[in-house]
Amino acid sequence: MALFNVSYDLNRPGQNYDGLIKALEAYGMNGRRILKSTWLIHTTETAEALFDRMRPFLDASDRVLIARMIRPYQGWLTEEDWAWIRARIDT
Repeated sequence: MALFNVSYDLNRPGQNYDGLIKALEAYGMNGRRILKSTWLIHTTETAEALFDRMRPFLDASDRVLIARMIRPYQGWLTEEDWAWIRARIDT
């Protein structure tokens, strides 16, 4: 399994995030929202497959970045977030 950082900006005024958020929440305990528009997803899927799940909820003005997380990494998150990441990151 791999851990992916999924970041997005939905740019159209009045954009409805509900479908996108439900698609990410569908990963259950293998998904975690760590910032307003950033999720971590732990999955056997590829980055392309993750994007395919999100694509129906995006339009041409939106932006998405899906990147596999590997060591080293750094940031300012809660200890609960860091524990979740450490339990899932590839070594």
